[in-house]
Amino acid sequence: MKRIFHDGETIKIPNPIGSYLTFNYSPEYMYQWIKLLNTNNEFSTWNEERFAEEMMGNLIDGSEFLLIDQGKLISVSAAFSIGKYQPYAVLAYPIVHPEYRGQGIGTYLISKTLQSCKNAGYPGVILYTDDYRIPAIHVYNKLGFEVDTTEPN
Repeated sequence: MKRIFHDGETIKIPNPIGSYLTFNYSPEYMYQWIKLLNTNNEFSTWNEERFAEEMMGNLIDGSEFLLIDQGKLISVSAAFSIGKYQPYAVLAYPIVHPEYRGQGIGTYLISKTLQSCKNAGYPGVILYTDDYRIPAIHVYNKLGFEVDTTEPN
């Protein structure tokens, strides 16, 4: 799926949900982020090595938004910069803890990541998802993503 940014466009960011705290990544949240990614095995198994290489090795600084509830990491959205997908950013494993889904948290965080990518000069963001992830696809569609079947060079 692809989300193209248009000249003069402002990304609409919904109001934050509840009294959760939103912030950018800091290393003390690495283990909570890994645990969140492993919550229901949607993204295979994560460990410190994979996290350092795949997540931190490709992360667009300032694109990552974490949400905590009473000290517990409950959601993350971030973007990658990967050569073969240039000039686009890549949405990187957005996730909401299963107990917190359906509250608009993913929409909120992904919209913040989109705004960050737009501000960084990317013409758009691409993502890959499985066709059975219907709730996630509804969120992506709501945020302006469209089906894109082209392959990167």
